Amino acid sequence: MASVQAIYRSTLIIIFLFFTVAITSAANDMKTVENIYGIKMEQNKLLIKMLSNGCSVEHSFQLIWTDEKLLTVYRVSPDRCRRVPYEKWFTFSLPDKVKTFTVSNIFRVNTN
Repeated sequence: MASVQAIYRSTLIIIFLFFTVAITSAANDMKTVENIYGIKMEQNKLLIKMLSNGCSVEHSFQLIWTDEKLLTVYRVSPDRCRRVPYEKWFTFSLPDKVKTFTVSNIFRVNTN
């Protein structure tokens, strides 16, 4: 009888741990709207200043254009580096048709 209870208890612990890891992993991999610290256009390039901990690169972000007039920048890969966050310029291709647009992200100003 005791071994059945031990197996049952072990099974419950394994199921609990599995769901805890799955939920934590899913929460960490969700895309989030990124704060922007600066933006500029140069020829056919869009330069956006955002925070990095040292591991962010251009493919860490996804640019979503709505009707080629509204831009939203999402972070799709978390920056797992442990450096103090700093502002970094990231370069993206600007779609040919875009001449003016609106950004839906929050703009932040660093007053340091």
